[in-house]
Amino acid sequence: MVSKITFPDNRDSSRILIDLHIPAEYDYKLNSVFVHKTANNRIEGFSHQLSPKVWSSDAGQDYTVNFVIEFDQPIKKMGRWINDEIKYEDSIDAKDIANAGILLEFDTKANPVVQIRSGISLVSIANARENLETEVVRPFNWDFDAVRNNQKNVWNEIFNRVKITTTNRLEKIRFYNAMYRSVCSRNTWSDLNGEWKGTDGAVQKLKGKDETALGCDAFWNTFWNLTSSGIL
Repeated sequence: MVSKITFPDNRDSSRILIDLHIPAEYDYKLNSVFVHKTANNRIEGFSHQLSPKVWSSDAGQDYTVNFVIEFDQPIKKMGRWINDEIKYEDSIDAKDIANAGILLEFDTKANPVVQIRSGISLVSIANARENLETEVVRPFNWDFDAVRNNQKNVWNEIFNRVKITTTNRLEKIRFYNAMYRSVCSRNTWSDLNGEWKGTDGAVQKLKGKDETALGCDAFWNTFWNLTSSGIL
């Protein structure tokens, strides 16, 4: 992921908050979190998230999201919050907590724009680092417009696989909305090196170089995308 934040002019410092417990349809708890600053513009860590069963048939969810986040400006000051406690320090290491997050302060007086690039992995921080390096750093460096144009080209290539002949604008909106959702409902579960974590918690590796492990919500709510659009 690549983001760009423009802060108001003439501010001596500005903050970016990284919330490790965001609002969700089905709430979860933080079993353990660990984040530390590994360079003057980089933080790395993981968040182990547990969500309870919603219905008797649910299996619950158990994820460890490993991540690496880099900035195009040096971090002036780093802090963290655990529940209601806030401290300025370069790491966070906690277990069985309700809320936690990182606050990062930047000197934006000379340059009000801060760019962010990140990589994630469900397997390891090392894999998150490799994913970021391969998918973002090498092809795009800090060129935000290049990333945006690449995303536009990828989506246009997908949308151009079909030809819409109707002149009804509302029908076009409905179709492309459903097509977009049908593609987005498939998540890449494996890393670039082929490793992925199964429901048993064991790390597995794909045999083929071009294989990809996908995750999704199975057929839950597919009437919003696949069924209604007729794309199967």
